[in-house]
Amino acid sequence: MPLSHHPGTQQLQLASCGVLLPALVVRPIRAAGWVIFVHGSGSSRLSTRNQAVAAVLQRAGLATVLFDLLTPAEQDPGAPHHAGGPELERLAQRL
Repeated sequence: MPLSHHPGTQQLQLASCGVLLPALVVRPIRAAGWVIFVHGSGSSRLSTRNQAVAAVLQRAGLATVLFDLLTPAEQDPGAPHHAGGPELERLAQRL
């Protein structure tokens, strides 16, 4: 079942370092544990590959949290402030 159609799906925003970071939480009934995916540059919670891995874990009874360490504006390569590469210090602080 795609993440967007799972009954336990929530779209959230996590506050970190003064910004709101988008997150996708899927919690199967009676989840046996949690797996947290943290995405920086080059990947996001919306990646089909990341969602496919999360779906396998969910079918195994695990809840998943996929969240991005960059805001949607920061992920836009055309944005004037986009650095073009990972900003390790910013990502580490937000984590």
